[in-house]
Parts: sequence; C-alpha cells; structure tokens
Amino acid sequence: MADSRTTPPPPDTVALVEGDPAPAAPRDDRSIGDLLSELTSETTTLVKQEIRLVKAEATQEAREAGRAIGAAAAGGAVAYAGLIPILIGIGWGLGQLFGEDLIWLGILIVGIIAAIIGYVMLKKGLDQIKQLSPPLDTTAQTLKEDKQWIKEETR
Repeated sequence: MADSRTTPPPPDTVALVEGDPAPAAPRDDRSIGDLLSELTSETTTLVKQEIRLVKAEATQEAREAGRAIGAAAAGGAVAYAGLIPILIGIGWGLGQLFGEDLIWLGILIVGIIAAIIGYVMLKKGLDQIKQLSPPLDTTAQTLKEDKQWIKEETR
C-alpha cells in the first residue's frame, strides 16, 4: 500500500494563507550604481541593435525598390518605343480622313490625346506614391516598445 504520510510541498508552491507573511523576494546585493550601470549598458546595446535593424530594413527596402523601378523603367521604355509608331499610324490614318493636306491635324489630335492620357496616369501614380505608408513600420513599432520598456525599467 501507499505510504499514508504526506510530505510538505516545496516552499515555492505553498499557498499563502490569510495571516501568513508573503515570501521574501530574492535579494539582489548589487548597488544602485551597479544596477544603473547595467541598465545603461543594456539600453545602449538595445539602441545599437535597433539602429542595425533600421539599416538592414532600409537596405533591403531600397534594394527591392531599385529592382522594381529598374524593371518598370525598362518595360516603360520598350512600351514607349512601340507606342510611338502606333500613335503615328493612328494620326496618319485620322489625317487621311480629313484629307491629304490635313495629315498633320490627325497626328496633332492623337498627340494631344496621348499627352492627356499620360498626364492622368502620371497624376494617379504620384497620388498613389503620396499614400504609401512610410517604410520601416516594424522598426518604428519596436522602437516604441523599447521606449516603453525603458520607462518601466527606470521606475
């Protein structure tokens, strides 16, 4: 049979009974100067790590943006090269409708329409760029958390 005697639970698991004193917190024999020195050192390390994180994120964002911009620019150049003869052909055909002497008018009309479409597209693109959220959102959030942590540690 099992032993009917019970052993007391370890001291860290004893439930507090009304009237019992609270268990003492572990004693730290370091001086306030040592603690402040350690806090300063840890804070400095934390700030340096956050700065490295910002640099890494900025570098990565810039690298990805550079690749995307390069691809977009190359695609735009090729599309532009193909669009010019198309617009000339449309303008020439439209000019033929007006008569042989008014071909320039057809090309002018097509050019004006293309310029208006280009302006609208450019304006829309610039508006979208203005609405982009700033990069490094993760780092900004982490810095806010670090600031809160430092405030709590210095209390």
